[in-house]
Amino acid sequence: MYKIKASLKYSLIFLILPLNLLFSPKQAYSAGNSSIIEYLRRDIPNFAQVTSAIYRGANPFTRLRNGDGAFQLVRLGIALDINLQGGDIDDTIEGFYSFLTQPGELSENIEAERVYFENRGVRFANFPLNSHAEVTSKEESDIQEALQLMSQATPERPAYIHCEYGIDRTGLVVALYRVFYQKWSPVSAYKEWQNSGRNGIHRFFTKDLDNYFYRVTAAYLH
Repeated sequence: MYKIKASLKYSLIFLILPLNLLFSPKQAYSAGNSSIIEYLRRDIPNFAQVTSAIYRGANPFTRLRNGDGAFQLVRLGIALDINLQGGDIDDTIEGFYSFLTQPGELSENIEAERVYFENRGVRFANFPLNSHAEVTSKEESDIQEALQLMSQATPERPAYIHCEYGIDRTGLVVALYRVFYQKWSPVSAYKEWQNSGRNGIHRFFTKDLDNYFYRVTAAYLH
C-alpha cells in the first residue's frame, strides 16, 4: 500500500511541475524560438532565417501583416538590427514613388526604429542604400560594414537585416554574404535572391543592384 501511495504521490508531483522544468533550458529555448519564428513568418513579409545567427525580412514596423513584428524580434533575442533604408527617396521619378509607397524610408521612421530597439538593448545600424541607382563608393563601404557585422552575429545574439520589402537591398546583401562569407557560388546566391520574391518588376526598377552583384562577385565564378 505504501508503495502505491508513494508512486501516486510522485506521479502527481510530476504532473504539476512547470513544463519548462521537464526539459533542459536549451530545449525550452529552442521550442520558444521556433514558435516566435513561425509567428514572424506569418507577420513580416519575406521573413526568413538565413543562418542560425541571421534573419532577414521586410521592415518590422511599416510592413506588418497583422501583428507586432518588432516586439517579436526582441523576444527572439535579436541583438542587432541592420536597416538598409533611407536612400530610395531622391529627385527621380523612382524616388518620388518611393516617397509615396515606402514609409520606412522617411528619416523620422528610421529614427523611431532606432529609439525602439536601442531602448530594448538592441544595437541599431543604418546603412542607407538607393535601390534604383548605381551603388556609390560610400554605399559599397556601408555594405562591407554590414557584412562584417552580420559575420559577428551568433545564435545567442543574432542579427536582423531588412529594407522596406525585404527583397531587393536585403537580398543583395544576403547574397553577398553567401558568396563572401559562406563561399556559395554567385549563381547559387543569385538564384536564392531571385527565389526570395525578386520578380521581374523588382529587377526592372533595381537593375543597378544586379549589376553591382555581378561586378563584385565576378572573381568568384567557377
